[in-house]
Order: sequence, then structure tokens, then C-alpha cells
Amino acid sequence: MPSSYVHVGISDEDVRTLAEQIESQVFCETELISIRANLEVLEEGAKDRVKALSWALGTAWAAAVLGCNQFMGISARFVDSHQIGDLIGSSVMFFIVAGFLALISLLAITGYRRANVMVFRGLQFACNQASISLGAHTREPDEA
Repeated sequence: MPSSYVHVGISDEDVRTLAEQIESQVFCETELISIRANLEVLEEGAKDRVKALSWALGTAWAAAVLGCNQFMGISARFVDSHQIGDLIGSSVMFFIVAGFLALISLLAITGYRRANVMVFRGLQFACNQASISLGAHTREPDEA
């Protein structure tokens, strides 16, 4: 369905080209079913990578906040009252840099997830299209 392609960011031409490539390599519905099963396994692996990256980013952010908090707590005991401003200024700068790096990392993870969705949905749409074509005319490997 073309509206689904647009929602995912895939053009009708992309799906048509992928379907033609699949049709040129697949000779029966059984092979297409195997390709779909393999795509599901690969997609699950990609989703797991995105989850792992998200957890790693969250853990790094939590460790940075905890470490900065501990540093501030310990340092505040040993500095004079006129140095508190410098201490707070350095921690604010740390949070600005850490927040910027976390945001860049989050954008990279989101982009990777979006690219995975585009690739796997495009291949699924193409497999569906190829399945329709194969159903119309199943051929043997000798005929290729």
C-alpha cells in the first residue's frame, strides 16, 4: 500500500525495484517464506542492538550524574566559600558537555533505528509484492 511506504519513508519505486530483484532470485513461494523468516531474525537482532545502545546511553548518563554528584559532595567539603562558585561553574560546564554528547548519541541511535525500520519495511513490502507476482506465475529454477 503506497501510503504505508510514505509513512516509513520508502518510495513506490524503491519497493518495485526490490521486488523485481527478489523475483529474479526466488523461484517459489517456499524460498520467499525462508527469506521472510530470515528477515525477521535479522530485524530482531537490529532491534536488540538499538535496545542495547539505548541502555548503554542511559547507564552512561546515570553514571555521569552520579559521579558528578559525588564529586560535588566531596569537593564542597574541602573548598572555601569563595571557591564554591568555581566548583558549581565547572559542574555546570560538565553537564552542558555531557548533555550535548548524550543528545548527539541519542540522535545517532534514533537515526540508526529509523534506518533499520526503512530497510526492513522496504524488504517486507518488496517480499509481499514478489509474493503476489510469484502467486500469479510460479516457475521452476530451470526456467530462469
